[in-house]
Amino acid sequence: MYEAELAIAVIAATIVGGLVWFRTKNACIKLLKDAEALSPEKAVKPEEAGISRWNEATLQNLPLLGFVKKTDDGRYYVECKDGKHC
Repeated sequence: MYEAELAIAVIAATIVGGLVWFRTKNACIKLLKDAEALSPEKAVKPEEAGISRWNEATLQNLPLLGFVKKTDDGRYYVECKDGKHC
């Protein structure tokens, strides 16, 4: 019985963790858009977009996953390719 309870707890924690990450990802993208960081020239540092130090860990992974871009000097922006999702 203990193994089943442990498995349920692990699954629940994974789902909750995924939901928190998804929410944080969306919040980071929204803050970058609100800061009008839509090109390399308009890219901003996390603090300039209002992204908390707590959420910076998520932000640092977003370029690896293709959600945002990062400049060589550590600024971030949302790439707007089609003009519809910016």
